[in-house]
Amino acid sequence: IIEAPLQHLLSLIIEADLIPTFINFITIIVDQLKVSSPYHQILYSRVPLPWPLDDRDVIINAQGFDLLDEFGEIVISATSVKEFPDTKIPEVPPKCTRLEIHLAGARIKPITMNKIELTAVANVDFKSFLPSSVINWLAKTLAY
Repeated sequence: IIEAPLQHLLSLIIEADLIPTFINFITIIVDQLKVSSPYHQILYSRVPLPWPLDDRDVIINAQGFDLLDEFGEIVISATSVKEFPDTKIPEVPPKCTRLEIHLAGARIKPITMNKIELTAVANVDFKSFLPSSVINWLAKTLAY
């Protein structure tokens, strides 16, 4: 549950390069590589990690679907891509590993004018072994 108007959350999604301004528990870099429409973007994201881990980056093909009139919700679907037409995909930087998002999705459902239910799932290959302590931290930090 997010205590905010739907328009505030949608503004952050549409202007994805603002995502680092509200994620304060990790450093994250987000660049919009291509904005086909407010509902379809190609994004570059990078998370600097402490030594001895390599940073992780990903190119994301994200699409949103406005189903408010039909089902009272907005759905977002995303996968990682290696290429996309008319889009310059950055090379993998040194000391960085490109992860793979097999499938990710989110459901945004307004409950009241100032309260939103957000449900998100992701199937991600981090391209390395993750210790259980890291998985537990992610689960405690990102899941409610």
